[in-house]
Formats: sequence, C-alpha cells, structure tokens
Amino acid sequence: PKALVEGLEGTLNLPVGEAVNWSNNLTWMLQSKNKTTGDRLSVIPQFTLNSTLSWQVREDLSLQSTFTWYGRQKPKRFN
Repeated sequence: PKALVEGLEGTLNLPVGEAVNWSNNLTWMLQSKNKTTGDRLSVIPQFTLNSTLSWQVREDLSLQSTFTWYGRQKPKRFN
C-alpha cells in the first residue's frame, strides 16, 4: 500500500425524552499519510463530529436537526 489511514470511531445515542433522540458520531484520525513521501493526505480533517437531534412529532411526522464539525485540515504540499 502507498498510503496509511488509521483512526478511531465511536457512536453515542441518547434518548432525551419519549419522542426525542440525540445521536452522535466522532471520527478521530491517528495517521493519514503518503507512505512514499511522508506527507499528509490532502484535506483529511483531524476529527469529524456529527450530531443529530431527532423528534418524532407524530406517527407520520418526524423532524431532525443535524450538525457537523470538522477539525483542522492541512492542504496538500506541492514541490
């Protein structure tokens, strides 16, 4: 392989109420590099956090609000 991508991922789901659920997912990159040059792979964030709040209003209607937060990204280096 010419690249190495290594990280951790976790999920946390919490019932907030009888009809409300809060879902979270976090991905944390440990390594992301080109094995030939040692450079980081382009635009892969250090972490990504996804969070969704879901409300089951009625049997036939649900609402969701979603938030995504990306950690620091480093652009590809050019010689």
